[in-house]
Amino acid sequence: MDIRHRTLLSFIPLLTVAVALAVFIPLVNGRLSRISAQQLDVLSDLVDMQDMELGVLNQRETLGQALRGFNASLYAINYAGLRDQTLAHLRRPDRGEGLQNELWEQLAAVYADLDVQHEAILGALQEGDAARATAVFYGKAQQLTYVLLATARIGQSNDKETLSELEARSRALKQRALFGLAVGVSGGIFLALAFAWLLVADIVRPIERLAADAARYASGDVSGELSPAGRIKQLKHLRDAFQHLLGVTLARQDRLQRATADLEDRVAREQQLRETVQALNEDLGRAKDDLERRVEERTGELILANERLQIELVERGRAEAALKESEEKLRQLNEALEQRVIERTDELAAAQRQLVDAARRAGMAEIATNVVHNIGNVLNSVNVSAKLIAEEVGSAKLVNLERATQLLSEHRDDPGRFLTEDERGRHLISYLEALSAALQSDRRRVVGYVDQLIKSVDHIKDIVRTQQTYAGAPTVVEPVQLSDMVEDALRMNDVALTRPQVKIVKNFNSLNAVYVDKHKLLQILMNLISNAKYAMDDLPGKDHELTLTIEEGEGSGGGSVRISVRDTGIGIATEHLTRIFSHGFTTRRDGHGFGLHSSALAAKEMSGVLSVKSDGAGQGATFTLELPRRLVAR
Repeated sequence: MDIRHRTLLSFIPLLTVAVALAVFIPLVNGRLSRISAQQLDVLSDLVDMQDMELGVLNQRETLGQALRGFNASLYAINYAGLRDQTLAHLRRPDRGEGLQNELWEQLAAVYADLDVQHEAILGALQEGDAARATAVFYGKAQQLTYVLLATARIGQSNDKETLSELEARSRALKQRALFGLAVGVSGGIFLALAFAWLLVADIVRPIERLAADAARYASGDVSGELSPAGRIKQLKHLRDAFQHLLGVTLARQDRLQRATADLEDRVAREQQLRETVQALNEDLGRAKDDLERRVEERTGELILANERLQIELVERGRAEAALKESEEKLRQLNEALEQRVIERTDELAAAQRQLVDAARRAGMAEIATNVVHNIGNVLNSVNVSAKLIAEEVGSAKLVNLERATQLLSEHRDDPGRFLTEDERGRHLISYLEALSAALQSDRRRVVGYVDQLIKSVDHIKDIVRTQQTYAGAPTVVEPVQLSDMVEDALRMNDVALTRPQVKIVKNFNSLNAVYVDKHKLLQILMNLISNAKYAMDDLPGKDHELTLTIEEGEGSGGGSVRISVRDTGIGIATEHLTRIFSHGFTTRRDGHGFGLHSSALAAKEMSGVLSVKSDGAGQGATFTLELPRRLVAR
């Protein structure tokens, strides 16, 4: 190997370490800066989401105060500011890339729907329609508020997970950077020492051995072999020259010993040999001086490289100090943001407690409304039965009986002659027989009306008892015939349906008994039949048909039954199908929106499902109740 190549190789480790440090430290600082920026963006996103959530709760609380005081101005005063504040969080332009953009778009869409509902409530308050404002407030607006809050909680959870992940990445990057820096510096120092040792072993020591051999030869001791020259090409050439010199010297001495006769020639040749040796010694001295000079130059270059390495180490220390300062600022910012999160969380918890109290009061009002609505339906049947009884009792048959009794009283002295000879008397017996049969028929009808009246009163008591399920009363499960339950519901609505333009069709395909709460089932059937009657009344000018169907439910196990009530009334618009069972929703001018809502709740309590199907306005509607054959008592 050439001595120049070996010298250059000795500087490669230090140069490599210096270049690696110059590239590695800026890369690490850049990645740590990007992670810090991402943490700040995520923290800002988390605070925006909490501020937006608090703004929505404040809007709802303000609207609730306006609704309780029935004063729209209380909400309108703060509405614009709260709305603009919430929209500012939803539409913040400087939000970082990829920070739950889809979730923010979902929040913006839900808030847009909620804003429409708030405007509807405000408009209803300004128009004086408290019922519509209350229905929207506890209906669609409340649902949208819950959806918005749930989505915001998901976003906050995602931001917290992202912060934890970024913190873990930052710690891992710092550890890897310190480890890589330590390995690079240690490796560079080790390689520099190794190449220095190799430089000494391959150049300095062979030169010292050659110098010793030269001194030994100069003293006249030419015995022994020359020392090894190592792997350096120039040193090998120098050793070969010494070896050649030794051979020449020995040959000359041998010739001097053998040619004693030719002394002058030997002297001349010895003189020539001495001159040659002197020239060689001078060449060797110059080579040695040149080698020492080059060693001094390389040593100076090594010292300069070492100084540069020291400067780079100092700069690295300054960079580490700056990095620690940045970390301290980030820690202080994290503490401030955590304090803001705690404060916002306390405010949200207080607002949530107020919402729970309001929901509990709304639930108590809903239960009372359902009781009144269901009792009102049964009272219609009670009123019908009472009117029929009054009509039967006040009929003309009793007046005619009074006249017949008066005729018998006038001829009580000779009743036999009156009944056989008088024209009126002969017809009186047949008249009394016909009157007796008619009174017996009236009596049976009156008894039927009284039985129906008793059933209606019992149903009122059962409705009140059924509502006790909200206070923990158990469900009474008993076997019932569905056909009998449908017939009872029809009789309770008998007067409303005994019209020539309404045809009742019964398709009872399942006659086995089922185990259900019969009073809840009767409540559902009465509501469905009553709604069908009103739907057909609202579409006059045509013959209507009410179809009642009992059939097996879907599946081969026979574990459920279905009861369908289909009418040919005004039908249901497509946009109303998804809201038909909502509390307070109704399409009738005099409706309250409680019947179908309570029926759907009763079906759910019996582990059943109440559904509706309609092809649109004017196409009628079909309500289907599907129940399990055996309901477990709770």
